[in-house]
Amino acid sequence: HVEIIGISKEAEEDTTIVEKVGNVKDLSFKDDQKLFYITQTTLSIDDVKDIVKALKEKFPNIETLPSSSICYATTNRQMALKEITKDVDLVLVVGDPTSSNSNRLKELAEKRVKKAFLINSEDEIEKNWLNGVENIAMTAGASTPEDVVKRCVDKLIQFGLKNVKEVIYKDEDVVFELPKEVNAVLTK
Repeated sequence: HVEIIGISKEAEEDTTIVEKVGNVKDLSFKDDQKLFYITQTTLSIDDVKDIVKALKEKFPNIETLPSSSICYATTNRQMALKEITKDVDLVLVVGDPTSSNSNRLKELAEKRVKKAFLINSEDEIEKNWLNGVENIAMTAGASTPEDVVKRCVDKLIQFGLKNVKEVIYKDEDVVFELPKEVNAVLTK
């Protein structure tokens, strides 16, 4: 993933990439060496929890960010998907097929329901997917525009979907402030 490549190129001598739990046993550092870990922001909590556990067991003094390095929107969508898939037959994940975040959502959905599809737009929805389906869940990758999701819902309604209920797992009220320099230029 580009984030990992970027970080490792900036600090090649000080970066070790751990892709799976088995890699942790091969790590060796001096006892007094300061260690810090971050995770790829688009991975699921489930993907990293065993690796983090192994790191903490082997290196009890390892540090990390005060809050998870997994993107809050990614975490919220994954947790919401776990909740809403309890009573559904089909999950549609709206997002770019190259998006790691959208692909993690599809993989999570596939573990929980019989049918799950990753779609980039309403044009990819096939009417036959709805055969024998009573309840549908739809989620979207973190960077998927709201209007694309709305068009997908509209397409399902055209195909005969009767009831649409929006489920808000957690309000996303995080605001990212513009850097002072940019804000100064914009407010002139």
